[in-house]
Amino acid sequence: MFELKKNFKLYIAAWAILLVLFNIVSFASQSAYEDNFSGGFWVGYLGATVAFIGQLVAAYFAFKDDGKDKRFLNIPIITTSYSGLVATTIISLIVMVIPKVPGWVGAIVCLSILAFNAVTVIKAFAVSSIAYEKEKSVKVKTVFIKFLIADAETLVAKAKSEEIKKEVQKVYEAIRFSDPMSDDALMSIENEITKKFNSLSEAVENNDYDAVKSAAEDVIINVNNRNNKCKALK
Repeated sequence: MFELKKNFKLYIAAWAILLVLFNIVSFASQSAYEDNFSGGFWVGYLGATVAFIGQLVAAYFAFKDDGKDKRFLNIPIITTSYSGLVATTIISLIVMVIPKVPGWVGAIVCLSILAFNAVTVIKAFAVSSIAYEKEKSVKVKTVFIKFLIADAETLVAKAKSEEIKKEVQKVYEAIRFSDPMSDDALMSIENEITKKFNSLSEAVENNDYDAVKSAAEDVIINVNNRNNKCKALK
């Protein structure tokens, strides 16, 4: 959350500097013209100001924090927000400085940039959300194997003899190279693997080589069975 606030504060600082620049140039440039502060000027000025405020609102949603991973996916949205702000500033200054450009033209262009930027932010945010949800789903679906790998690695370290360690290492390698993705259809076989692995853990704790060897074979058979079912589901 701190990083988000810091980044958004930087954007606000840039936004404020450009807004102040726009106001200084806009009002200072009018002193050089006889028909200064005409109706056309105010139309352009108000249109540009609304566009500036709109850019800030769009940027707020672009910088909105939804977690570290989500913020990383939001980088294209943040880039779009800065681009929209810079484009709005450039167009606004051109309209204010060049008297032959009607104010209403500048207002329309600035508001069009705002609309385009808002649509881009919404679209990018939607894509970011979909990608983030998909990534979360993948993480959830790989939890079983990841945890099992960690447990098997720990079990290797617990082995009290080289013979037992060798058998447990076989289980670890079988799990490590198995398909990481899970599915509801694999729940029964994964429950079976968990039971067999618990039996293996108990045998290792008891330093019972025969029980370890038998349990290790059972785990490997079930892991291979799971891999075959994973292939069938794809």
